Amino acid sequence: MAEAAERTMTQGVPIDQGMCEVGSSDGGAVVKGPVDVRAIMAEIRRSIRARAEESRDQWPTFRPEQGVFDIKGHRKAGDLQHSEELRMVNLLAVQGLAPESTPIISHRRGLVGRVVVAVKRRMQRLVWSLFQTSIDSERDFRQHVARVLNEMVFYVDDRDGALFWEAMRKGDNDVTRVLRRIEELIDEQRAMIEGTERRLDERLQDGILHEIAVLKASVARSDALAREVAMIDGVVRGLEGILPRLGRTKGGVEAQQPASVAEGTVPDLSYLLLENRYRGSAESIAARVAPYVEEYLREGAPRAPVLDIGAGRGELVGALSRRGVAAYGVDLDRGMVEEANSAGIDVRLGDGIAHLAALEDGSLGGVVATQVVEHLTRDQLRQLCSVTAQKVVAGGTVIFETINPCSLVALSSNYFRDLTHVWPLHPDTLAYEMELAGMRVREVRYLSPVPAEAQLAEVSISAAMSPVLRQAFEQVNGSIRQLNRLVYGFQDYCIIAEPAVIPSVQED
Repeated sequence: MAEAAERTMTQGVPIDQGMCEVGSSDGGAVVKGPVDVRAIMAEIRRSIRARAEESRDQWPTFRPEQGVFDIKGHRKAGDLQHSEELRMVNLLAVQGLAPESTPIISHRRGLVGRVVVAVKRRMQRLVWSLFQTSIDSERDFRQHVARVLNEMVFYVDDRDGALFWEAMRKGDNDVTRVLRRIEELIDEQRAMIEGTERRLDERLQDGILHEIAVLKASVARSDALAREVAMIDGVVRGLEGILPRLGRTKGGVEAQQPASVAEGTVPDLSYLLLENRYRGSAESIAARVAPYVEEYLREGAPRAPVLDIGAGRGELVGALSRRGVAAYGVDLDRGMVEEANSAGIDVRLGDGIAHLAALEDGSLGGVVATQVVEHLTRDQLRQLCSVTAQKVVAGGTVIFETINPCSLVALSSNYFRDLTHVWPLHPDTLAYEMELAGMRVREVRYLSPVPAEAQLAEVSISAAMSPVLRQAFEQVNGSIRQLNRLVYGFQDYCIIAEPAVIPSVQED
């Protein structure tokens, strides 16, 4: 400020050469002389520096907690804009410093008083002219300070708002990140739990499958042992029934045996023993033929008997008789006939086809031949079908049962075990021969399924497998099912037919 004053010119005369008129206190003469302003300002600066050096050690140390503003965070955004301090700063910034701000008066009257007032005003203008630049700088300084303070207050408030919303956005982002991480942890935990459950389920399933396999193997062994026991029991009971009859002759049987059988010869019991060994007990055969009795033969005409060709031990004839249906059987094996007669069942020794041919047409309510047609040649089969169509009354029932050659296990285990078998018959072939002989096929029924535990097991498919692996296993299972149908298909089948009604032709 002092340097600015030194550079100021007053009334066209340098400050260090200015003139000053000074009146005496009593209103006397006016003294005029040069004024050295530069020396005065230098003295002022020296005095200020001296006082500053003397009070240097006495300056207080500023501490933030001693400030006017509350540093504990209780001041709100916008408090500075509406504070009294800022209002006073703005008010002082716009107020100017004018020479006329203080009126100049004199206690003297008359000319002397007016001279004194004029001198004082002259001195005032001189002083103001000397400090005008400093005063203007001071005013500019106050205005700039007020402007800076206002800008700073608005900047602080705007910055507080920006920081607030930035903090809100950052908090929202942090919360979103935390929630996303929590969801990731939940997903990882769920995946871990599902993986653990899947592994436990697979292990448990493997253990269960292993135990089931062991159980199935045990059941299979038990079934095999049961079949062996049943076979031995059948053989023993067959022998018990045969041995007392060895060497004895029964008139009824001897009278009906074919001429090829010499009198007094011992009957061939080997086929009876074979039946007892492999075909099953009389009870199991009776259970197998029970559906024929219940579904097809029970409603037959009571005056038209049912003929069972190849009756064997007479299981079917006995079941029909117990249901009140007239029935009898014919068999070539003498041992079988004797076994049936000993149980009180009407089975006669003889050739079934020859016996059928000797009957009157339409004299039978039905003809049954179970496990017989595979023992016949082609000519014998055609003859059997032809005479059967003639001897069964219209609406009667014809049932031919045989081994199913479409099942490899039945063909290998059942068909080729019996040396008396001639040729296996496909279902289509047998149905064709029956229709060719004048019968109408009503149904082809497949019998004796192979137990599921004896078939090929399918591959287990887990939900955890990939789609490609699951599709591959499904294809493998499809091949296994197809192989099971071919190898382990139904072991037997039967064809249910009836004589075809041929419309009569009227002559013109």
